[in-house]
Amino acid sequence: QETWVAAERLGYWQLLHAELDPRPAISAVGSPGADDREGALVELLRMRLQGLGPVTEAELASFFAIEPAGVQQALLALEQEGFAMQGFYDSSTSETESETQWCERGLLARIHQRTLRSLRKQVEPVSINGFMRFLFHWQGLDGDSDSSSGDPEQLAVVLDQLEGVEVSAGAWEESVLPARINDYLPYWLDILCTSGRVTWSRLNCPEQPGTLHSNRQSPLAFMPRTGIEHWLSYSRPGSPGSVNLSAMARRILDSLDSRGAQFFEDLPGQVGGLAAEIENGLSELVSMGLISSDNFAGMRGLIRGSAGGRRSGQTIYRGSTSGRMSSGKSALCNAGRWSLVSGTGTVAGMVEEAVNTEARSDQFKHGLDRWDSVAYIARVLLRRYGVVFRKLLDNEKSVPPWRDLLYVLRRMEAQGEIRGGRFINGLAGEQFALPEAVGLLRKQERTQESTLVSISAADPLNMTGTIIPGQRVPANRKNRLLFMNGELAAKYVAGEIQWFVELEPQAQWQARQKLITVSTNRPGKYQHHRRPLVH
Repeated sequence: QETWVAAERLGYWQLLHAELDPRPAISAVGSPGADDREGALVELLRMRLQGLGPVTEAELASFFAIEPAGVQQALLALEQEGFAMQGFYDSSTSETESETQWCERGLLARIHQRTLRSLRKQVEPVSINGFMRFLFHWQGLDGDSDSSSGDPEQLAVVLDQLEGVEVSAGAWEESVLPARINDYLPYWLDILCTSGRVTWSRLNCPEQPGTLHSNRQSPLAFMPRTGIEHWLSYSRPGSPGSVNLSAMARRILDSLDSRGAQFFEDLPGQVGGLAAEIENGLSELVSMGLISSDNFAGMRGLIRGSAGGRRSGQTIYRGSTSGRMSSGKSALCNAGRWSLVSGTGTVAGMVEEAVNTEARSDQFKHGLDRWDSVAYIARVLLRRYGVVFRKLLDNEKSVPPWRDLLYVLRRMEAQGEIRGGRFINGLAGEQFALPEAVGLLRKQERTQESTLVSISAADPLNMTGTIIPGQRVPANRKNRLLFMNGELAAKYVAGEIQWFVELEPQAQWQARQKLITVSTNRPGKYQHHRRPLVH
């Protein structure tokens, strides 16, 4: 077998093959940078890999006419230097069928960048209307999604998709959840909260100082207990030193801090006072994102109280045996235990903790926890929207800065988890999508079926003023929006309807009914008692 060797490489080949018989007999140019056979093989492989793409050990052993074991040792030495990388780079075969391949690190990076550019060029962008149709289908608002069938497990899927997004407390069960799940029953939410799979809290405390109370317009977010630490890293919960707490609220906070979670019936013996005063104190602490209860019945009780509902009796609760509960029990008796929101720490720790978002992020700026939180929230956003870009996050208040998300999203694209490219026309900046969302996005753009979707203005998909051009419709739970084939057709604000498209009288009447019709579901913990078969 004859092998052509450059004179500059002859010295290495003579160390690798002592029996080499040069023809014509020439002297090697320069001295080899190795003293033994193993060193010569390492240098020859270094040169060879710079001119090849991914290659197997068997192919290299055949080229150098040596045993595969020697090639493997030399490649491992190059891997330790960071020069070469091993893996499965041939997409035509599975990892179980293909051999391990080796490639020079810089060359592999260039191949990878060209692959990403090629994949991005294959993307066909859709219009903003097509993107809105996709979002309605992605979140189960068009009636043609798996999430339209109602049961507690499907509610868990919906809440997983809406994790960390703040919506007014009254809108969750009035419009947001019933729009995504048919025949929604409020006790499903209590089941998920009581089991510990889901918890609720306010993530962002208002910047205006003063005494606060929870009501139907108070923003709340749902999240799993395992994820609340990540959301609190980028939210602005209140602290006892940032707002003038009432005396009752501070006593409740001190009691929960020192004694742990407590039922509503336990609080009178610890803090004293009227039932109405205890409810007001709990309402203050909930509005600051400091406490939560075992299920959502606690928030329902606070909402009914703030709306002027029936209060508990005015009996003073004391720790003595003379204190007794009035015959009219508080609605908060069904709330389970009240406790500090996980991650806020003790009262002393909350006083020292900075409320400012930047100050909070600096505490773990150089640690791994910061990027773990960014990666966690990035995956949540991808589940929620399917496609993520900077403009989409204008309504998200508890997410990391886009520069941090961009770093994580680019890394996920490089690892093949998501796709990058121009998915939506008319929007600047980089865009990233889940692989399963790319095909569905094109399908929704091309479909000819006419759809009417009506949502509350408090819904997370109220993109007016951001994605949808025009003036922002206030995120009030009583305001509503109507979309026809992804295009904003009408809005219902302050009791008046404004149309943006021209329709025939019959079609406009049907669209009007779709716009103003609200789900008949009514929040109530014991609604399932009237439907035992469902339970």
